Amino acid sequence: MFDLVGKYFWALCIGVTALNFYVFAPRNGAPRTDDVENAAELQTIRHRIFGAAILPWVVMGISQVVGKVPNVWSFFRPQDLNPYVWSWYVSIFLLSCAFAYWVLFRGGARLAIALNLIQVSGFRGQVTVNEKWVKVFAALGPPFTILWVWLAWTIDAPVVK
Repeated sequence: MFDLVGKYFWALCIGVTALNFYVFAPRNGAPRTDDVENAAELQTIRHRIFGAAILPWVVMGISQVVGKVPNVWSFFRPQDLNPYVWSWYVSIFLLSCAFAYWVLFRGGARLAIALNLIQVSGFRGQVTVNEKWVKVFAALGPPFTILWVWLAWTIDAPVVK
């Protein structure tokens, strides 16, 4: 079972992402179309976000199938300088930059709230997220990704075959 998860973790993540977007997300409430001119525009944006959400897992799958990356545990070792592993990290970094650009400069914060993309639960139940906090978290995405890669580089995870 451990080997199976290690080899096909990317497929599991694609399945969980699809479940999240097409089964669980609609239960979280209908989009707030009063904030957006066109409900079809929201659906298009939702599909693009789904594509962006599965992109790192598709890159991981291609890395494992084509690039001969043995298992998911290899992605914890960026210091090995495997170009397929780095393509996965780069895809995540570029997506965080694209999300930050969309939120900060293209009105994405308003659309993220309209689509109910961000939901926060506090100690007293659901917390309403405003545009300011969406922008703060989007701006923190790229630096956090760099920090995450640095941390993966420094922990020197053991090689699992």
